[in-house]
Amino acid sequence: MRADAETLQEIHRICRREWARAARESGVSLSEFEYLQAVQDQEDLQRYEDRHGQHLQDIVAALDVTKASASAMIAKLEARGFVTRFQCRGDARAQHIILTEAGRARFREGQAVYARAAAALRDGAQGRVPEAPGPGQPEPERPGPGRPGPDYTEEPST
Repeated sequence: MRADAETLQEIHRICRREWARAARESGVSLSEFEYLQAVQDQEDLQRYEDRHGQHLQDIVAALDVTKASASAMIAKLEARGFVTRFQCRGDARAQHIILTEAGRARFREGQAVYARAAAALRDGAQGRVPEAPGPGQPEPERPGPGRPGPDYTEEPST
């Protein structure tokens, strides 16, 4: 079990590093990404026969946070232009929450953070942890079929 715990610690370390970098470069924190993810996950659900998006209570349940915490974060994301709210036709007390185009772009950037962390973890498992590219930078070529790694040398045929 020790190896499993060490692997999880390594994953956590890599993700924390990537999220710190993402927060500096794009201004989206892990916590903000988690809220964008919660909105995105349910945005296409059909309720009350209309395309609606999340209610605040859905986000509270998905993230296991308090209503006050979720309300404050959604207000922050709305002020930054990442989500928008509109009145629910089925419940006059509720509002629907959906991602804006800017919110979708930030969500995709957040997904890229995990892709970079996964690449760093794979490279670390192979004994090398390269500097991962930032948002908008291309991923480096990885060894694979037809693309030998940096330590590859062709053996002479005999």
